[in-house]
Amino acid sequence: GFAFHRFSKQQREQLYLDVTAGLDFLANQESVDSQRLAIFAEEISADSAVLGASGDQRVRALVLLSGRLTEKAKDTIASNDQIAILAMVSSDDRAGFRDMTDAYKLSNNAASDIHVYKGLGVATAMFSTWRYNRPQEKPLDYVMAEWLTTRLNALGSSQEVSFTTEDGWTISADLVSGESDSRSPAVILV
Repeated sequence: GFAFHRFSKQQREQLYLDVTAGLDFLANQESVDSQRLAIFAEEISADSAVLGASGDQRVRALVLLSGRLTEKAKDTIASNDQIAILAMVSSDDRAGFRDMTDAYKLSNNAASDIHVYKGLGVATAMFSTWRYNRPQEKPLDYVMAEWLTTRLNALGSSQEVSFTTEDGWTISADLVSGESDSRSPAVILV
């Protein structure tokens, strides 16, 4: 393996393929709901995460921590309303702040959100800096995990079903259910 700083420009542009391979691997795991996948990425890996998730109906949420995004990734965010994005950044990370505010602004998903902090540094260092400076408050990694869990659980589960109509037709459909043991309201989308 090579260290990232030694990758050529072409190799860096192909990193999104690693993301798609990871998504395919996860989707093929028996214990994983392949229709509710999420990606967590920091700094320069955010660009590959966005591009790797592009057009993949299985990806429903992205957490971008101090993300660095190319114009291509920003265009991808603007053209995809399926993926909710949580952008997390410290205002002292000027490059990350620019790109994370752009990601939030360009996202068309109503569940997208941005969390801006001050004086926390860059990427996962934000988590430890927060814990050190605010030991009585909820850790940022918990905040991020709760946001992801809420987004993915709200999607429920999906299964293929079929039923016979009164006039003898067999109708195939996708039944999407919430994650609740109680009865839920229902909608038929024709």
